[in-house]
Order: sequence, then C-alpha cells, then structure tokens
Amino acid sequence: MPRPARWCAPTPMPARFAVRSVPERRELLLRVYEDWDAPALFEGVDSSRGTLHPWLPWAREQHRSAQASLDSIRLMARARENVLDPELGATMGFVVGIFDARTAELLGGTGFNRVDAVMGNAETGYWLNERVRGEGVATRACAAMISWLFTDQSSGGFGFRRVHIFASAANTPSCAIPERLGLRQSQHTRLDRWIDGMGYTDTLGWDVLREEWDLPGQRLRPAARS
Repeated sequence: MPRPARWCAPTPMPARFAVRSVPERRELLLRVYEDWDAPALFEGVDSSRGTLHPWLPWAREQHRSAQASLDSIRLMARARENVLDPELGATMGFVVGIFDARTAELLGGTGFNRVDAVMGNAETGYWLNERVRGEGVATRACAAMISWLFTDQSSGGFGFRRVHIFASAANTPSCAIPERLGLRQSQHTRLDRWIDGMGYTDTLGWDVLREEWDLPGQRLRPAARS
C-alpha cells in the first residue's frame, strides 16, 4: 500500500464550525478570533487567570490588556497561515474561540498545534472562562474540534488522521475531558512536565484515529472504546 501524501494545510483555512444544539444546553460556535474580540478575550483570560495558570504558561504573561489581546489575535492570524512553521506554527498553530452561538459570548478557546505533516497528526487543547465551567462546554467543544480536525478538507475540515491531547497528570479537570470522551490513554511519561508551584509532574496523553471517531455524532464509535 503506498504511503499517503504529507498533510498540507487547506486553502483557504476553515474559519468556523457550528456545534449541533443539545436541548437545554448552549449551542456553541468555534470560530477564529476577529479584531473586535480583543476586549472579550482579555476579560475572559484575565478573569480566569488564577486557574488557567500554572497549567497554561501563556496565561501568566499574555493578554494583560485589550491591546495585548489584539496583538495576539493578529499573531494568531499569521500562525493560521503557517501551521507547519517550526516556530510560529508549532507553538500557536490554529487557534479559535469557543462562543455561545446565540449570545456571541466568548466562553473559552481551543484549536490545534504541533502538526506532524508526515503522519497527519495534530494536538488539540482547550481552556474555559471560570464562569461557564461545569456546564460541559469544554467536553462538547473538544469533541467538536476533533470532528472538525477529522473532516475532509473538501467538506470544510482539516483532514487529519490522528488527534492527540496531552495534560499534566496533576490537572484533574483537564484530564477529565478526554476520559469523558472515552479516548484511549496512550502515554504516561514520568516527571517531564514542569508546573509552577508544583515542580515536575507526569504527562498523560490520549489519542484517537479518524476511523474510530463518529464525525456527525461528535463522539467515539462504540466499537473503538477500549
């Protein structure tokens, strides 16, 4: 069997992905940040900074003002077009906000980075404003992001074949997301992740393959559950 072609970023890059509505729950929209989102992005990070850091090192220094958030949004735009760049693309990649589709409220963020173009792999992650934690937003947004990443480029997706999630073993809420989605834990590396105030912690990793994932259902196929 011939090896598939290297992964290439779609042109143009997809900009939004609607999350199907669930009765009595928020309808979500994942979309790229626009300049006018800067005040909401600053407020969302700043109001939750104490719980975002130390897990997300960028939360300590970045988004210290609306202007700083605007600068970050413009850097994100450049990174989206250079997702395979070993510096800008690898660290920032493709970043989107998680929005309430009805009210346009910014709830958090997700996206992907650290693309392996040879293997067609990418890493995803997530953060939430403290105000909406406990509502299942992160789990639904993560599931939607995985479906978006696996969707063929011809259908408005990215066409990856594998998605990874990594987190410190000490970050119980973050680890709960892939566990809740039923993803298979594929990595446990001892004491290789530094967390301010804690020192070295273990890193846990999960992954899922495209054939294991129900794209329209935004969930793991029953046969893929370990």
